[in-house]
Amino acid sequence: MKCPRTVDFRDELPRHPTGKLYKRLLKDEYWAERQTRI
Repeated sequence: MKCPRTVDFRDELPRHPTGKLYKRLLKDEYWAERQTRI
């Protein structure tokens, strides 16, 4: 069974002006702290 390594809580999620979630920004912030990127 898989489980997440970490769970991050935020007060607010980044959104585009149209209201959609800005998932790319979340991924970039996550991978910036890592040595390798998949």
